[in-house]
Amino acid sequence: VKRGLDEMAERTRQLELDKAEIQRQLDAAQKGATTLEKQIQNDTEAQVRASKSLKETEIRLDKAERDLETLRAQEGIWKNEAESLRNLLETCDQVGSAKQQLAKSDLQAQSSVSVKALESSLQATRDEVRLLMEARDRLSDESESHRNENKDLQKELTRVTEKFGRLREALLKERAKAEEADARAAKAEALAGKGSFNADETRALHLQNNPLTEALKEKYQAQVDALQKRLEEAESHTSAKTPGGTALASSSSASLSAVRPDVDPHKLHKRLKESFKEQIGVFREGVYLMTGYKVDMLPNTDRPTFRVRSMYAEQEQDHLLFVWPKPAGDSEVVSLDLVETDQAKILSATDSYQYMTKFKSLPAFLASVQLGLFEKQTFVG
Repeated sequence: VKRGLDEMAERTRQLELDKAEIQRQLDAAQKGATTLEKQIQNDTEAQVRASKSLKETEIRLDKAERDLETLRAQEGIWKNEAESLRNLLETCDQVGSAKQQLAKSDLQAQSSVSVKALESSLQATRDEVRLLMEARDRLSDESESHRNENKDLQKELTRVTEKFGRLREALLKERAKAEEADARAAKAEALAGKGSFNADETRALHLQNNPLTEALKEKYQAQVDALQKRLEEAESHTSAKTPGGTALASSSSASLSAVRPDVDPHKLHKRLKESFKEQIGVFREGVYLMTGYKVDMLPNTDRPTFRVRSMYAEQEQDHLLFVWPKPAGDSEVVSLDLVETDQAKILSATDSYQYMTKFKSLPAFLASVQLGLFEKQTFVG
């Protein structure tokens, strides 16, 4: 036993060390998750800025393309005007050759003025066309620059989006790890507080004289002594009041009041009820100690329903429910119906359930279940 206690203490220390290590891992995971969240926030802001810049660049590009189209349209108009002026010059030349017979002085003066005016207009148009072509080339360069910038921003946006996705996946993984570490820490804390053992390799050794049995013995012994004292007092009182020393315990309250006016029937009924309740409690505890099953009858049910819990159950909420079968004529009730609960579903997959299906024996089923639970938690040697 001492060696077992030492091993339990060593396991407790080991569990505390494991708990500290898990807590350290949990703190590290939480710190990493916080860092990832900050980084994700920064990347999100960078993504928003990149999206805004991309949108502004697209707006500028659209405006530049519209301006370029406008200049191209104006260039076409100006080319048409230059062509018209060139045709006009040719017409003037033809008119001049046809009217050579006219007065030379007037014709030369008029032709000189017309030619100079047309040449000035043509030169101005050529200069304007040249300026427009330079503006077009400049806008084309700016448009190409904006396209390249747009491509770079698109690549940056794609990179930031992919990085954001990876960071989010890493954050989710870190959170999952933190939750697992928190669960392990809670489990280690619970095991360190309660003590743990492997049910497949370790069995608990229950001593014949242990604090629980001693406390139960003292409790029931005190109740038995109190009942014995009350019984002796009642017998002595009855012997003093009744000729022949015979107690009238089996009489009803009304007949007892008629025979013995000094006895209050209400007090006697209350005493009998309390005594019956105490005896029922002792009976239930006796059944629990003898069979290992604590049986409770559930109230407010259409048929009698019993809740059965084993003292060797792994958890407090593990129980079985049995209900009184429905009457079928004059047939005698030979067994109870098992209600489908979580524990019943688990036991239905074991060999013990064959006692119910194959042999129709509820006592054998309960005995087999009790023996299986006992072997899981108790070392038998």
